[in-house]
Amino acid sequence: MDGDGDCQNTRHELLISTSRTSVSFKTQKTCNVKEGEWLDPYSGEVFHDSIALDLDHIVPLKFAHGHGGDKWSREKRQAFANDRENLLLVKASLNRQKGAKGPDEWLPANHLFRCDYIAKFMYVMDKYDLKLVSSEKRQIDKMLSACNG
Repeated sequence: MDGDGDCQNTRHELLISTSRTSVSFKTQKTCNVKEGEWLDPYSGEVFHDSIALDLDHIVPLKFAHGHGGDKWSREKRQAFANDRENLLLVKASLNRQKGAKGPDEWLPANHLFRCDYIAKFMYVMDKYDLKLVSSEKRQIDKMLSACNG
């Protein structure tokens, strides 16, 4: 979505703002980022070609829908979908592997990022007043306890 009308959707705005180097664009119109330098926290790998990265919702849209988001207004769903606190640029194959899973079913391959990932996931869940089912909560609480211990 291009909320500010500058021809750059949320993904491309994030590509620009998170690149560790100056970005290049696919055309002179500067709408679509082609290259830059991004660290994918899920894999720990560095990428230079934007096509290798997906925009991941830390708390997936479908997951949110099944945990209270189904009661949201259209505006709140749109705000959630574009909330930068819930978005990360990650290796496309890992994003697809993750799908709509929560941390009880999927964790990043990069072990050094797992605790941060779980903390970010829970922050977004709390921010949007989403509720885990008891089995998910027990498992995630155990993981958080291990992170903090």
